[in-house]
Amino acid sequence: YLCIHYFLTFIEKIGMLPFVIYRVLLAAFILIIL
Repeated sequence: YLCIHYFLTFIEKIGMLPFVIYRVLLAAFILIIL
């Protein structure tokens, strides 16, 4: 749970945009492989 807490704190500091971009790129990468 401690890791999740630090992760959420990190997300709040940098904002959600980088996380969203990361998810989109990851999804696109998986689709290309499949």
